[in-house]
This record gives sequence, C-alpha cells and structure tokens, in this order.
Amino acid sequence: MQRIIDTNTGEFQDVLEGERVVTLTEGDRVLRKDSLKFKRLSNRRFLKLYHLPEWLTKTEYKIVMSTLTPDHVRANDNIIVHSNGKTADRDAIAAFAGMGNNEVFRRAIRGLKKKGVIAETKEGVVINPEYATIGSALVNKNWTQN
Repeated sequence: MQRIIDTNTGEFQDVLEGERVVTLTEGDRVLRKDSLKFKRLSNRRFLKLYHLPEWLTKTEYKIVMSTLTPDHVRANDNIIVHSNGKTADRDAIAAFAGMGNNEVFRRAIRGLKKKGVIAETKEGVVINPEYATIGSALVNKNWTQN
C-alpha cells in the first residue's frame, strides 16, 4: 500500500498496489496508446524543469534557459554538452546563449555558481538536479518507484 497526496485537497489517500489514481480537471486531454500524438512522442527525450530561483538576473536567466534543452544536457549527470555529446566549455555555453565570453558573461556564471544553479567540476559544468533533470520517454525495466 502506498500513500499519495491529493493535490486539490492536500489530504493523504491510501492506494493499493496496481490501483490507478487519476484526477482529471476541466481542460485536461487524455492520450490513448494508439493515438498518433502518443506514438510520435514515444521515443523523444525530455527535460523536466522543476523551478528556477526567482532572484536570477536577466543574463543569468538567459544563460540557464539557453542550455536547458535535451540536446545540451547529458542524461544521468546533468553536464552541459554540445549536441554531439562532447562536454561544453564556457565559450560554448556563451555561444548557446548568443553571448561572447566577456565580463558580463563571466559575472553571470559566477552568480549562477554562487546561487547554486550550476557547478564546475572536472567533468564540466553541471546543472543542479534540484532545478532540472533530463530523461527519456523510454522506461528502464529495472526502475521501481518506492
């Protein structure tokens, strides 16, 4: 048995294993397994953006949003990469944002590091998984939800 929270009321609900719990509100769309849209999206990767700090400057926001694409974030470790999978350096990140590697860009990168949005490691620049994660529509058979 699992406990879930009803997002509308905030109350806990007990759910038996195998039981489905779906809450639909007005305007929600249901995609059936055989629908064309479901098939078209089935093999794509996705990036889930949880939230961003509201205290980001415009330049910091521009840098973060330009790198938050499935092509520029590597799965499993959130390292910023080129579309070919090679690790991106600061010059590449500046190019993603349409900026040069100048003092404004360097100040924004320092601000993002100080605010905990990114970190620089030996492997490359990493986006904090608290803010965004990368995944794919393909489910790992070994994955289980607690």
